[in-house]
Amino acid sequence: MKIAYIRVSSLEQNLDAQRKIVTEAGAERVFEEKVSGRNIKNRPQLKLMLETIRENDEILITTLSRLGRSLLDLHIIVGKIKSIGAKLKVIDMNMDTNTPTGQLLFNVIGSLAEWDRDMIVERLAAGKKHTGRYGGRPKVTNDKQNKTMFKLWQKGAGLKELSENYRCSKMTVWRKINKFKNEQRKDDIVVG
Repeated sequence: MKIAYIRVSSLEQNLDAQRKIVTEAGAERVFEEKVSGRNIKNRPQLKLMLETIRENDEILITTLSRLGRSLLDLHIIVGKIKSIGAKLKVIDMNMDTNTPTGQLLFNVIGSLAEWDRDMIVERLAAGKKHTGRYGGRPKVTNDKQNKTMFKLWQKGAGLKELSENYRCSKMTVWRKINKFKNEQRKDDIVVG
């Protein structure tokens, strides 16, 4: 039986192109995931596929990086496939890991996939260091504004009034106020 495994890294990405390629290659069953290929731990469809395959099955993937981004993970997955007696075919390279040439290509391409992943992580870290942004949305208010907001609230200003003045939601105002209340309690405990 020809069984395919296709994966994209995020929910926003689309599996249609991979689905078409594996279907044209004769896949009779397709396991699909929208999850990072960083590691094999949180990939339920990959696990299910590995539990489903039988001797003489052919596992189809579009590119090696769809199977994994770590050379160690790739070796674990392919080792499991081989131990069952199935074989792996990487469609874009016409790579069959049951041949010596296919095994060599597997190791080279697997190393490149891991290197590519490491380079992405390195570029993201450099970008964060350069811009000073470490993910998430930009802050709505700064620490000075938050302190002023807290003092106005203590003097009787309402959440609606503060949210309009600082152009943020009432929930954001409430979180900022609670943060200062908690910090004030900690200071009182340490001082007292």
